[in-house]
Amino acid sequence: TQQQSNVQSQSVDPSLPERKADDTFRDDKVAAESHAMLQKRIRELQLQLQLSERDSQLLRQSQDQQESLQFKVTSLEQQLKDAKEQMELQVVRLTNENNNFHEANSRAVKLQHQRELLCLREELQAERDRYTQLMARE
Repeated sequence: TQQQSNVQSQSVDPSLPERKADDTFRDDKVAAESHAMLQKRIRELQLQLQLSERDSQLLRQSQDQQESLQFKVTSLEQQLKDAKEQMELQVVRLTNENNNFHEANSRAVKLQHQRELLCLREELQAERDRYTQLMARE
């Protein structure tokens, strides 16, 4: 502090009154308080920087997760669309098979009825012929 006083007294304008030790003590105290405040502010800024870096990292992770989820959603939507198309094709195929079965069944029933009708006609013709023969004999 003695050297500081000497340096201060040498660099001070001669027109200014000479500084006292109390002034130097006050200046040192103010400088120390100012230094402490600056140190505190530096720590606060460092903490804010750390928090900001952590927030940025969390944001990047969140964005990565969001992109991953979006990809999964898109993939699931495509799978759902494909499954729906497959189900629609299966419904169409089964409907066609059902229609074909009913057509075949209808044809079989119609053919059976035609055969029965033919048999009945033949029986009717046979009865007519027999009746005609009976009438001819009488």
